[in-house]
Amino acid sequence: MTAEGDLVRPGGSRITVGVTYTPLFDERAALQQIIVNVVDITRFREAEEMKSTFVSVITHELKTPISLIKGYASTLRRADAQWDSTTLRDSLTVIEEEADRLNGLVDNLLDVSRIQAGVLQLELADVDLPGLAGRLVEGFKLQSAQHTFELDFPADFPPALARPGTPAPGVEQPDQQRDQVRQTAGDPHRRLARCCANC
Repeated sequence: MTAEGDLVRPGGSRITVGVTYTPLFDERAALQQIIVNVVDITRFREAEEMKSTFVSVITHELKTPISLIKGYASTLRRADAQWDSTTLRDSLTVIEEEADRLNGLVDNLLDVSRIQAGVLQLELADVDLPGLAGRLVEGFKLQSAQHTFELDFPADFPPALARPGTPAPGVEQPDQQRDQVRQTAGDPHRRLARCCANC
């Protein structure tokens, strides 16, 4: 028999424990004693909660590019509308960007599986955190004209050692170019709304 529950320590902190009861019988099948094994499973429970949260977040994130790709593709294939070359190019750019984003999310899911299997090898490099934060802020500015975003990093803020994806200052990567295209073209949801309004 097994059970799980929370124990409150004298200081008020809680730990989650798993309890296993093992009965011991004699040769006549009479119960002699019960061995109770108590194991602290707090970290396991926290990991399970984090995993559940991650799945919930990633599911939401997956829906966004899928919805945009479907929306733009459905709009472009309408037989009762004629699209100019600029609209076609912008719409196809969004589809390509969101497909890349979807691919990145799938890669993240695969990385989680590799982490759980203990086979993920991280290749660390210098990451420009002020530059990354700046690009994120630019993306948020396109989605909201009612908020003011400010960044405050020291001029000598050092690069962080992390997984590549955002390069150190002076290093160009394709991800930067895609971010610039996204920022220049505007929010894809708004462009889709304008595209549909011109039908």
